[in-house]
Amino acid sequence: MDKKLRLRAGEIVTGSKLSKEAKLQLINFIQTEATDAQVKALLMDGKIVQLDEQSEEIVNARFESKNQIKK
Repeated sequence: MDKKLRLRAGEIVTGSKLSKEAKLQLINFIQTEATDAQVKALLMDGKIVQLDEQSEEIVNARFESKNQIKK
């Protein structure tokens, strides 16, 4: 579990314009249920998704490529 990734996702959620209830649901999802790949997908696409093993590989590759561009 990547704690820095989850902390950053939590910061983004709490700073968003979502309702308090929606923020609480997303924070709970990030803390307790989401895989690292699901958190990455949430950050990149703005939605919660179910991922199989192949999809997780794709999400991880997309996330890494986006991080390389920013550096």
